[in-house]
Amino acid sequence: GDAASASEVLERTDWGNAEEVVAALRRVPASVLTPPLARRYAHALIDCGRYRDARDLGTGDELVLARVERRMGDYTTALSRLENVEPSFASQLLRAELLRLLDRESESALVLASCCPTTDDEQVALDYERALLELTTSTETALPADHYLAARLSSYRAFERRDCEEAARDAAVAHRRARNTIERIDASLDRLFAVFSAGEWDLARAVAVEALQEVEETQGDRAAGGILFTLAYLAADAGQWAHAAQRIARLRHYYASTSDTVRLGEVQLLGAHLDFSRGRFVDARRAAQAVYDCRGRDQVREAAA
Repeated sequence: GDAASASEVLERTDWGNAEEVVAALRRVPASVLTPPLARRYAHALIDCGRYRDARDLGTGDELVLARVERRMGDYTTALSRLENVEPSFASQLLRAELLRLLDRESESALVLASCCPTTDDEQVALDYERALLELTTSTETALPADHYLAARLSSYRAFERRDCEEAARDAAVAHRRARNTIERIDASLDRLFAVFSAGEWDLARAVAVEALQEVEETQGDRAAGGILFTLAYLAADAGQWAHAAQRIARLRHYYASTSDTVRLGEVQLLGAHLDFSRGRFVDARRAAQAVYDCRGRDQVREAAA
């Protein structure tokens, strides 16, 4: 019955991973959850893919809410929330990541330059974000060889070399090293993209189904959009036109709900592919030309071309 002492003990406790934090703190009454414990619980819930639970915990922490919205795909809202957060390594790194995801690389680089890591893990995370911005340059950033992020970075570098098979292998290694749910999902999406880009479409379909099963264990992870994009493309190519059209409609609804105009525009590419596979060449040309003229991501323009 001594809530204060219980809180002190829990605040000093070190757990091995997010799953252990959630398993321990979900049994703790609200009277014991001090603000630091509640924030720790909320971040662990996010790492486990339980985004709505983290949001509903009511910590009032804008960084928690920004992380939730980043994982659920509302990048713009997540970025605006960070305006109300006291600058810290975690908030600045998230800000840089969001700017990169919104194709604002120069702003992301400026934010990364202001980050001051204080632990080895923070240094690795910072080096990883910097390396993602430098993929198209000759700069080589070394991460600890056995680290999860090292495998993911190696996968991206292989893809830059157009070695999709190596990229897929590295992504599988990252999946095995993943420390929590969201890391496994991100690695699965990397592997799917690499396998699909290699033209191994039967394997891509199987990988997509496995990845979707992981995502369905979460509370609305954004990765579902990338998986559905791939499945819609494969369905159209296989002549499953009604199935493809249904998935395209779901994607349009999803990206509209998150105000993601960039990805919403890219869904036109799926429409073009569906029209092409059905022999509607004039419609396919019109949709592909619209995507090409938008001058968005190079890979999307290349596919439209």
